[in-house]
Amino acid sequence: MHAAKIAHVRPLHLQVLGQPARVFVGGNGPPTLLLLHGGWGGASMHFSRVWGLLSQHFRIVAPDLPGLGDLTQPGRACLADYVTWLNDLLDMLGVRQAIVLGNSFGASLAWSFASRSPERCQGLVLVDGFAVPHTPALLGWLGRLAPGRSLMRALVRYSKEDPTFRVSVDEESAETRMAGMGELHLEIYIERIRREHRLDVLVGAPAVNYREAPTQACKFNTKHKKQTGGSGQYAHIVGRMEPL
Repeated sequence: MHAAKIAHVRPLHLQVLGQPARVFVGGNGPPTLLLLHGGWGGASMHFSRVWGLLSQHFRIVAPDLPGLGDLTQPGRACLADYVTWLNDLLDMLGVRQAIVLGNSFGASLAWSFASRSPERCQGLVLVDGFAVPHTPALLGWLGRLAPGRSLMRALVRYSKEDPTFRVSVDEESAETRMAGMGELHLEIYIERIRREHRLDVLVGAPAVNYREAPTQACKFNTKHKKQTGGSGQYAHIVGRMEPL
């Protein structure tokens, strides 16, 4: 039996969508294995310990994602923009299809890539991550603004540092909600957002959506008449309403 030779994975500098980019490449592919790193640190920090072994069986493509691994370049506004960036990167490298492996944020990006460009995805591996849920329209709009992206990065960072600090988005009110061990705990993170990220955030109690519903069955019989000139308005409504 002959052991596969470990190929060197080296950085390659190129232009992606007209902007400088760095990607680590090497290995004995095909197939190609596209490695997508998490939200903090670059491709080398996440994958350098394993891409040597993986390179025995795959052609490794591990980019530093702009704004995350490559801090010299601005981040993309949304996952769809990162998918566009990845497609252009693969075109530049002459890669038609790849097995996509994503870690943490990279897992969400890998899922989005597979759903938006299924013809290029030979396989999908998610590590410590998941598909991104539906984003409320208001939050998506906020993510396209520089302060909104800074706030999101701060909240993601704090939630990773402290498992007791939790962040969620209410689908009905589109509020970003923080939960923790108490009021003082949350005040510390609010102060960190203001001091470390220079964001003037508006803080308040969560909005509560009140709903009313009938408690017993009832009948109704009503007429609507309105005469303001011309043919006027008339309606006669008869019905029954009861609790579900």
